[in-house]
Amino acid sequence: MQNKLSLFIAILIALGAILWMASGMFGAAIAPDAAQESITKDNAPKELLSVRVRESVGEEFTSQINLTGRTEASRQIILKTELDGRITDILVNKGDRVKAGQVVAKIKVNNRNVQLKEAQERVTQREIEYEAAKALTEKGFNSKVKLAQVRADLKEAKAKLEQARLDVGNLNIKAPFDSVIFDQFVESGDYLSVGQDVFELVDLDPIQLTGFVSEKDLIAINLGVNATAKLVDGTYVNGVVTYVAPKADTQSRSFRIEIDVKNPDYKIADGSTAHILVPGITTLAHKISPSILSLNDAGEVGVKIVNEDDVVEFIPVDILQDLPDHMWVSGLPLNVLLITVGQDFVATGQRVDPVPSKGDGLL
Repeated sequence: MQNKLSLFIAILIALGAILWMASGMFGAAIAPDAAQESITKDNAPKELLSVRVRESVGEEFTSQINLTGRTEASRQIILKTELDGRITDILVNKGDRVKAGQVVAKIKVNNRNVQLKEAQERVTQREIEYEAAKALTEKGFNSKVKLAQVRADLKEAKAKLEQARLDVGNLNIKAPFDSVIFDQFVESGDYLSVGQDVFELVDLDPIQLTGFVSEKDLIAINLGVNATAKLVDGTYVNGVVTYVAPKADTQSRSFRIEIDVKNPDYKIADGSTAHILVPGITTLAHKISPSILSLNDAGEVGVKIVNEDDVVEFIPVDILQDLPDHMWVSGLPLNVLLITVGQDFVATGQRVDPVPSKGDGLL
């Protein structure tokens, strides 16, 4: 009995060993198929990430230079007396418009008309003396020295006559150009010396818009271009750039520009604030939504595009104009496929599935 039990256990052990060895062979037989299935899964093409794209075509764009300036009279002058005398008449008041050559004040004549008459008579006398001396010299009865002296006397007499005429003319103080009486410094009856202030005049037509631009913007401004300005009352005016300073202001390091604006009715006053727009450089630009801008690893601002191989590229751009709902940028090719949605989830060099956007919007 004992021998039979030992034989039965030995048989069980032998069967177990045979089954273990058979399981190993079976596992070895199926292992290559399992490995092949794993390799096939790893090499299967992955699904591409979809991004929304919009075709953008560049346009000619003229940048606008924005600056805050002010209005100034195109000309300003202080009238001064050119001879001594008492003011007899003040013919205008502050705020009056005057024409070029209009008399604004008068100085008492005194004996200046008499002096003018005497100067005229003296010239007539000197002319007679000169003609007589000239005739005698030609006949040999007079020296050339004497003739030269008489000629000099005649020139002196004519100079005094011209001065007398000027003095009489300066008795009437006249406006040198169309203008407005800005200030008055004398009253009727005042005695004035030569060079004393009488009136301050300002020319408001055209009126000038003045402002200062940076060195960067200076190269984009040309004489003769049209500019626009918004005044404090909300009205818009147009003018022409007539002056660009060749030298920077020593304190601000900026350059003064002047724009002439027609002002025939004098509605635009001197000294008002003006927001000025001056056209800058014209270049190829694209109109984009600000939301599609990205930064690369170098910190450059740009956009992501999809090239002909459906691969993402990053292109740096320069912002020309930034408005609330769109901006204009330069640096892109004429035609480009912009990524408008999904640019934050793809990297440069990555292949994507571009999905064209619908509608006429920027996204």
